[in-house]
Amino acid sequence: MLFVVVPDLKKNKLKRNEVIKFVLLITIWLATPWVFAKSAEIQPLASQSLLLDITRVDQTIYAVGERGHIIKAQSTNLNQWQQLTVPINTTLTSIFSLDQNHLWVTGHSAAILHSADAGKTWVVQNYNVADATPLMDIVFIDQLRGIAVGAYGLFLRTQDGGKTWQKELHASLLSKDDIEYLQDIKQEGEEVYQAELAASLPHLNKLTLTSQQVWVVGETGLIAKSVDWGQNWQRQQSLYAGSFFDVQSTKSGVRVAGLRGRVFTLADGDWRAQHTANQVSVNQTINVTNGFIALANSDEISLYAEGKGYSVLGKLTSKSQVAGIILNDTLVTVGELGIQVLPIQTDKRSSF
Repeated sequence: MLFVVVPDLKKNKLKRNEVIKFVLLITIWLATPWVFAKSAEIQPLASQSLLLDITRVDQTIYAVGERGHIIKAQSTNLNQWQQLTVPINTTLTSIFSLDQNHLWVTGHSAAILHSADAGKTWVVQNYNVADATPLMDIVFIDQLRGIAVGAYGLFLRTQDGGKTWQKELHASLLSKDDIEYLQDIKQEGEEVYQAELAASLPHLNKLTLTSQQVWVVGETGLIAKSVDWGQNWQRQQSLYAGSFFDVQSTKSGVRVAGLRGRVFTLADGDWRAQHTANQVSVNQTINVTNGFIALANSDEISLYAEGKGYSVLGKLTSKSQVAGIILNDTLVTVGELGIQVLPIQTDKRSSF
């Protein structure tokens, strides 16, 4: 329980407006969502805990996961991971690097963290402990403009580097049937329409940038692109009714992946199916020469080669690989058991 002592006007001879100012400051402080947030505890085995995303920035590897864990290692020593000091202990879901210094991380309770010094210090840009809604991904095109997406259609935009975030609702992310339904609802008034729109939006799982576009994938088969930095969206043809968890830029277009081994690649305006044989959910694909590596809810790492189909590249201890990077001749993944490493042949290295 928190007690706030208001100064005694008689003893301290404070003016009424000074007391009012004092109370207002306390009220604002209490209203700040992350005031009572707990910092992430430093744990020796953080690199072996649940991790949900990983990225490489020059020669430094960063990974994020449960309990506010952010860890890093040098590419020359993957056996030595350092846990960074983080101001919140909620589950962290994704990490994005704009350059060597500027990093952003998303998490549960709509958390957004930012570092401007290569992860040495982190500040909370957005956090709502009263709302468990997770943000799932975030991208920036420069130091000022960024968007973050998450569950239940949560869509946030910043124009000032994350100092402030504005919530947006995008009806164009809905299916044709849902849009027609909402047009009928609109006759009942704008307030009813906005409430129904917010309740109808699908989970937004992943973003990616191409040279001229931003793409998003999510629940109910959502695949959409924008040519104006997410102000307007064009939902793509329906390829699959289930969820997509990943979208990656390729040399010729984009690739999406999701439930039951569904993988589709867009090239020259056409979508081509490249589904896995075991039908386990694919969480991410990684571009390699003449194909891609599929990371899935399995201990097997699958390689897709053009003209040859799928083959097993290797096995890991973890039964679920959520994300990964290729570092020289090594595949580094994150998942339920933290960091996992698999040596791969030189011709399987990333080609994009």
